[in-house]
Amino acid sequence: MPTHAPEVTSTSMVTGRRGDVFAMLPLASASANAASDAKNLSMALDRLKLARVRGVMIDVWWGVVERAAPRSYAWDGYVELIGMCRARGLEAHCVLSFHACGSSVGDGGCAIPLPPWAATANGDEYFTDARGGQSREYLSLWSDETRARCRGDRSPSECYGEFAERFAERFADDIRDGVITQVIVGLGPCGELRYPSYCARRRWGFPGTGALQCYDERARAAWAMDAASRGGVPEWGRAPPNDGARYNVDPDGRALDVVVLDCGGSGGGERREASESESDDDVGEQSPERKQRRLAMSRSASSASNSLADLRVSSAPSISSLLENSRRYEDNKDEDAFFREAYATARGKHFLSWYARELTAHADRVLERVCDAFHRAGVDPEIGIKCPGVHWWVKHPSRAAECAAGYYGADGESAYTEIVRTCAKFNASLTFTCVEMRDIEHDAAHMCSPETLLAQVLRDCATHGVRVHGENALFRLDDNAYSQILRAYGKINTGDDGNGLNTNTSALSSFTFLRSCDALFEEENFARFTDFIRRMSA
Repeated sequence: MPTHAPEVTSTSMVTGRRGDVFAMLPLASASANAASDAKNLSMALDRLKLARVRGVMIDVWWGVVERAAPRSYAWDGYVELIGMCRARGLEAHCVLSFHACGSSVGDGGCAIPLPPWAATANGDEYFTDARGGQSREYLSLWSDETRARCRGDRSPSECYGEFAERFAERFADDIRDGVITQVIVGLGPCGELRYPSYCARRRWGFPGTGALQCYDERARAAWAMDAASRGGVPEWGRAPPNDGARYNVDPDGRALDVVVLDCGGSGGGERREASESESDDDVGEQSPERKQRRLAMSRSASSASNSLADLRVSSAPSISSLLENSRRYEDNKDEDAFFREAYATARGKHFLSWYARELTAHADRVLERVCDAFHRAGVDPEIGIKCPGVHWWVKHPSRAAECAAGYYGADGESAYTEIVRTCAKFNASLTFTCVEMRDIEHDAAHMCSPETLLAQVLRDCATHGVRVHGENALFRLDDNAYSQILRAYGKINTGDDGNGLNTNTSALSSFTFLRSCDALFEEENFARFTDFIRRMSA
């Protein structure tokens, strides 16, 4: 296992000048053997080149390349696709996508699962909510260092590091020649560093807070250990709070009539109304396995002992004893009370700090392995990560949606500082979404502020010298979205925009448009897109 961060050198490739525009390619642009629909893809690349994009973003799927068996890599489809970019003088930003595709808004009906051998058969390596529902979009970070025979005696983090090393070796010439200029490391659902607290496939809808995702056995053991050994109260470790359990509520626990965005479609999906009474679990989660998990949680509530209360920091409790106690499911009649009041208690603050710290530690572990892998391969592209713009409920004291996704700042501190510091440690850039959104586009009752959120991230990144690449969160072709992006990049006006974003000192670098599709190439839409690129390059 790597023991230190790789040395940062001045020779690291830096990609994307301020205002350069990249276009995200369709999710399934390559199979294991060939570029997908090569004729239409070639035409799309030609038109994007004509519009003067600097390059494209490509998802390189773990579930495509290494699907057949552990350590069996099929790169041919991506070799062809990168060759098509090289032939046109287009740069490529490659996302090492270690998540499954098909559960999120904008997945466009694309279904790419994790490799079938990625998780153990008993299903204990997935993020789990308080009701026993599991997300199978990304392996639980609490399994990062757990080796298993099904993975070729490797842990998930070892799989990610080895995948990165094989990628670096196979595409070394493309990296050295400046064709592949950035590699974004997927760190969670949608390739973003976050918990799967909100997911369209699980019937979550905007602006639901989403639900906490720390109820698998390893997560419970980790929380119990932290409560017993980091200045907390051992009794807190009996179980994570179960009063933040539902997806489609506001921070005060009131059920919402939400808008669920369909996972299908080529853009942002079809909008349809759904209430909290509908199932918010993954497809298939009303299964015998799920019922068994919930039964075990309920039984442990009545049978678990109170031995954690006797633990002392000076003692070193065994993982097995902590796990036994962490299985205790504390019955709470008000399962939506956490973000109304409990989040602000000493226990709530300790829990949310731990929950966010675990997410940052996951980023540190995986980035260390990936950076070491590229170092061993002798290539040095810009390394980056993605963070989501969880902009709803930002103005609520709890910032509940961010907290559920793993972003928490205690006592008014920035929720992004530690993540930005991790980026700085590895000389990694940060891609941030929701650059196209304006506060006034949202219902005031939902306490949204994408502009304030972007400004906050830019301040943190500027403080720590981290480059920021922008991205739109939703597929939009309207003038308001383009104007907001131009404003963020200082192409319309300068100075403070009222939310603390000074465009003269903005850390923003390139921008990636989500996404290339048939609608983009319609005559009027493409003309507007081309004009946007022209204005970004001015």
